[in-house]
Amino acid sequence: MEMQKPFQKHWIAPVFLLVAMIVDGVISQVFAQWLLHPNYTAVPELTLLMLVMLTILLPDENWMVAIAAITGLVFDSFYTGILGINALLMPLVVYVVQQLTPYIFRSALFIGIMDIITLTLFSSADFVMNSFLGYTDVGFTTFIAQHLGPNLLLNMILFVLVYWPLSRLLINLSKG
Repeated sequence: MEMQKPFQKHWIAPVFLLVAMIVDGVISQVFAQWLLHPNYTAVPELTLLMLVMLTILLPDENWMVAIAAITGLVFDSFYTGILGINALLMPLVVYVVQQLTPYIFRSALFIGIMDIITLTLFSSADFVMNSFLGYTDVGFTTFIAQHLGPNLLLNMILFVLVYWPLSRLLINLSKG
């Protein structure tokens, strides 16, 4: 009878999330003239995509909620300037995805659907929290038309570009 070794590559998640945060910032800066327009705003959310993929493809990582909280705090301190919103929402996303992971297939279609759902819920919760705190005053329909729609389109394009190489890399690194 073969004994299963415990998961020991705990460095994978923080390194991949750090790279995803840096690439988020680079994409935002390099393509700002096309992504940040007065009529629409599309924000790359590779960090959130990475959290979803890490949670689904590395189910043996027991520290994902804590890693997500630290990632959210770092993300808040570098990008938003409002400490706490992403530090609260990112671990919540990871927890929900962890609860749903046994019920979904590990394929591009189902991970993409999970990414769309989490991105929609994350962006909506972020909008509600920012509205509650008084940092935005746009209506919900304006939010959907000018932010959520373009945001989903951009991030689905990014998902299509990064899914295959990233999933292969994560699966190979987690095997051993």
